[in-house]
Amino acid sequence: MKQYNAACLDIGYVPVASQLTFTTAHTSVRLLTGKDQALYLQLYTDANSMRYIGRSLTEGEAVASFFKALKLNVSLQWRRLFFVIESKSSRRSLGLMGLTDTGDAGIEFGIILSQQAQGKGVATEVLQQCITRLFALGVSKVWLQLHPDNAAAIAMAQTAAMTKGTRVTANNQQTWFIEQHYNKNCRGH
Repeated sequence: MKQYNAACLDIGYVPVASQLTFTTAHTSVRLLTGKDQALYLQLYTDANSMRYIGRSLTEGEAVASFFKALKLNVSLQWRRLFFVIESKSSRRSLGLMGLTDTGDAGIEFGIILSQQAQGKGVATEVLQQCITRLFALGVSKVWLQLHPDNAAAIAMAQTAAMTKGTRVTANNQQTWFIEQHYNKNCRGH
């Protein structure tokens, strides 16, 4: 697992979950907990929500995936963390965000929003703040995978000043990334 320079972080390893919660102008991002099962199942079993991500899960698959996500969230050596995006004003859940430590490739960002939250700039706002937060914690690269037909997600990546990569994944997703170049004292080792 990649380590980051302690001078750039409060700790000497990959950022801990508590350092990755944040707020934006309109949202609050917190760790996924047991009370979020209905939201998780709603999003991952809905074919429309999953149309650019992958196949929708059966209820049984979604329940198993939810409990795996909860387990990953409490792991001391995390590779993937799951968060809930809430409206600051109403405290209503808007969607889920995931971060995956891909080692030297950086941190992969993923987001899935309820239909009511789509098209309102929520994803762009969360992505931009997440990039800022991750860079402040010493992460040098944030990337995502986008379906080439997902015009809204491509616009989100472009607004966040991300660059389209040359790699296309096995499931026809295009990679997008943004890098932070550090001085030699703050570069991961």
